[in-house]
Amino acid sequence: MSASGDRIGVPSWTVGRLLRLGIVVALAAVALVGVTGFLRNDEILQAQTTVRRSQAVLSRIGELRAVVQVEPVDRDTVRLRVAELGEMAGADPVYQRLLPLVGAPAADVAGMRAAVEEMRRHEETRLDRGLRELGAVARTNRWLIVWVSVAAALVVLIGGRLLEWRCGRTAREIAAAARGARPAPVDGPRELAELATAWNESLAAGAAARATARAEATAAHAAGSAFVDVMRQEIRTPMTALTGMTGLLLETSLDGRQRALAETAHASGSALLTAVGDRLDLAAAEAGDLVLERRPFVLRDCVRRALEPVTAEAGAKGLLLTGRLAPGCPERAGGDERWVRRILTALVRQAVAGTGHGGVTVTVSKARGAIRFAVADTGLGVPAERHTGAGVLLARRLAEAMGGGITTENRPGEGTTVTVTVRLGEVPQPVRSADAYTDGAFAGPGPSGSEPDMIRARAEAIAGPDRRRLAEIMHRFADRLPGVLDRMDRAAADGDTRNLARLAHGLKESAATLGANRFAALCADLEDRAHHEHGDPAPVLRDLHERAREVGDGMESVSRRLTR
Repeated sequence: MSASGDRIGVPSWTVGRLLRLGIVVALAAVALVGVTGFLRNDEILQAQTTVRRSQAVLSRIGELRAVVQVEPVDRDTVRLRVAELGEMAGADPVYQRLLPLVGAPAADVAGMRAAVEEMRRHEETRLDRGLRELGAVARTNRWLIVWVSVAAALVVLIGGRLLEWRCGRTAREIAAAARGARPAPVDGPRELAELATAWNESLAAGAAARATARAEATAAHAAGSAFVDVMRQEIRTPMTALTGMTGLLLETSLDGRQRALAETAHASGSALLTAVGDRLDLAAAEAGDLVLERRPFVLRDCVRRALEPVTAEAGAKGLLLTGRLAPGCPERAGGDERWVRRILTALVRQAVAGTGHGGVTVTVSKARGAIRFAVADTGLGVPAERHTGAGVLLARRLAEAMGGGITTENRPGEGTTVTVTVRLGEVPQPVRSADAYTDGAFAGPGPSGSEPDMIRARAEAIAGPDRRRLAEIMHRFADRLPGVLDRMDRAAADGDTRNLARLAHGLKESAATLGANRFAALCADLEDRAHHEHGDPAPVLRDLHERAREVGDGMESVSRRLTR
C-alpha cells in the first residue's frame, strides 16, 4: 500500500494550507483597504487643484472688476490685470475672446464691464462644477473604502467560520465514530482524513487497535483546538497592527478629507477586529476549550470596566451608560471576572446599536444563589430572533458555561431588557455604603459638565432653522415638569406602579431628547423600579425633585436664547 498521503479518497489539502490561506486572505484584506484609499486620494488632490485655481482666477477677476468700476478707468492697471488673468486662464477660449475686449486701448467702459461680468460668471460656473466634482469624488471614495472594508470583513469572517466549522465538524465526527465503535467518514483536512482512515483500518483489526484510534482521535481534537488558537493569533496580530497604525495616523497633522478617510479605516478595522475576536472566542467556547477561573472580584468595578469599551460608541450617539447595584446585591463575588465582563460588553454594545436616544442601564442583583445582570435600553425594542450576532452568541455560551443563561424581554417602542444569570461563588463582603442606587460610567457630554451645559450642547446640535419651535418645546417641558413630578408622587403614594412607570418613561424620553441625560438616567432608574416592582422609589423621586429646578431653569435659559 502506498503512503497514507496517497490513499484514494484522502483530500490533499491540509490544516497548514488552510492556515496559510487564512493569513493571506486577512493580509490581502488589510492591503486592499490601504491601497484603495491611497490610490483614490490622487483624484481628490486633482479636484482640489482645479478648485483652488478657479478660486485664484475669481480673485483676479474681482480685482479687475474693481478697477473698471472706478471712473476714469486706469487703463494701465487694467492691462496689468488682463495680462495676469491671461497667464492664469491659459488656453480657455472664453478668456481668449473676452480679455482683448477688456485690455484694448480703445475699449469702451461699458463693454469692458460687460466682458468682466461674463468672465466672472464663467469662472463661477467652473468653480461650481469643480466643487461638485470634488464632492462626488469624496463621496465615491468614502463609500468605496466602506464597502471594501465590509467585503473584506465578510470574507475573513465567513472564511474563518467555514474553516473552523469544516475542521471542527470532521473532528467531532471522528470522535463520535470512536465513541460508538463505528467507521468514521474520510473527509476534511488531510491530517484528519488520514486519522479517519487509520481508525477504520484499526476498527477492522480488533479491539486493541480501536483503543489506539481513540487516543489518536483525542489528539486530533486537540489539534483542532490548537488550529483555532493559531488562527486567533495570526488574524488578530495584523488587525491589531492596522488599528494601531491608523490610530497613530489620526494623531498626525491631516487635512479634513485625509482625517475622514483615516477615521473610516480606523473604525472599520476596529469593528473587524472585534467581530473576528468574538467569532474565534465563540469557536473556542463551542469546542469546549473555555477555562473558567474562580477568583474574588468587585461587581461594581466589573460593570464599570465592561462599559468602558462601549463609551465611545455611546458618546457618538449622545447616550448615557449607567451601572447600579440593586438593594441586597453583594459587592463582591467569586468567579471569572474576564468572561463576565465579556458578556456584559457584548450585550451593552448590542443595546447601544439599537438605541437612538436615552441610554443603557446595567442593573446587578442577587437571584437564588446566582447573580443577575439586567441590560435595559431605551430603544425601539429588538425582537429576540435578531439577537444572533457573534458577540451575543458568545455571551450566551459563556453564561451557559457559568451555570446560567440569557433571557430577553422586548417592549416595542419602549426598549429591550436582556437578563443574564450566572452562578458565582460567595466571598466575604466589605461594609456597604448607605448611598448604591446608581453608579457607573457616563457617555455623552463630559461627566464634568453640568446639566444646563449638556442641555445647551444638545440644543445647538438639533436646533436647525426652526429655532422657535425648539424653544417652545423646551419652555413647555420646563412648564409641565412640576406637574409631572406631582403626579409621580401621587402614583408612588397610591402604589400605582404601572402609572408611575408610564410617567417615568415619558419624562425619561423627553429629557434624553433635550439633553438632560442625568435627569433621564434617574427617570430610567425610577421606571425600572416601578416596572419590576423592586426597590423603594422614594430616594429617586427626592433626587428628581432636587434636580428639577436646575433642569427647568436650564431649559428656560436655552429657550430664551433661541428666541433672541
